[in-house]
Amino acid sequence: MKTLEEVFGPNRQDPKTWNPWIVIRHGIFSNDLPFRSLASFLAGRFPMATIDNQKYNWHDSVVLSGAWLANAILSDPKIADRPLILIGHSMGGLVCRVANLLVSQPNAIAQNPLLFSNYCLLDPNDLQTLKNFGLSAKKPHRANLVITLATPNSGAMLQAQISGLGLLAKTIYSTHATAMNDLTTVRLFRLLQYFSVSTPLLSISGSGWNRYGKAPASAVLRLAHLAGRLHLPNDMIVEDRSVDLAQSILQNEVVSSSGAKYLHARLYADCIDVVHDNIYDHWKVRDMVADCITRC
Repeated sequence: MKTLEEVFGPNRQDPKTWNPWIVIRHGIFSNDLPFRSLASFLAGRFPMATIDNQKYNWHDSVVLSGAWLANAILSDPKIADRPLILIGHSMGGLVCRVANLLVSQPNAIAQNPLLFSNYCLLDPNDLQTLKNFGLSAKKPHRANLVITLATPNSGAMLQAQISGLGLLAKTIYSTHATAMNDLTTVRLFRLLQYFSVSTPLLSISGSGWNRYGKAPASAVLRLAHLAGRLHLPNDMIVEDRSVDLAQSILQNEVVSSSGAKYLHARLYADCIDVVHDNIYDHWKVRDMVADCITRC
């Protein structure tokens, strides 16, 4: 695996004096509470930073949640001249990717009405809400870095991955949350494939223990007769290859067309599982996040 320095370059910022605006967003079925520890850790590393850890309505579509976040960033004069860092866990990483696109290209919705109209076919009210933000009238802002943690970045979360979780699967499908369409279909990724951003991005995945969890994906795929029973490396919710944008089936706004700096890191230390629901609390992940922030 490439190192942070190889991809993002040397440390550029003094953590004690730098003043970034650091946004943290949770994933589905969650809120800001589990991320207060991460927020506190980053506040300790970057005492001049503002840590924005807030809950949002995860029932909404990813694009709508991303637009809410982008509008909040572009409408706040306190952020206008500050370095911007976006950190998202699970679905929150997708929300940050959308927010990053709209922050850097506020006219994206106005200039591509058909693309966003097709995305909003399931809920036409979303399209009007997106238009009502009036983002195209706002001044663009460039994010210094996007970090996604255990995010199904390179393709939709497979229904098979969550169907095996019993009660969770029933809960997911009983909520009828619009966001589930973004996690279990390709509709979000069919939208993002038409855009390009230059923002550096670090994606981090964990790996829950299983018999083949630490084997290369290629080795597992060769065992075709066992394909129905094997688990590729995963964090117990999202497959490792789904986190890595470089393995995306559909073109994405970061890797495929923009040439943005990108690194995918798969973490587990000393054979201790780094799973979906603890990745943001693992010391190695936190150190990597803080280290990367100083390089961007």
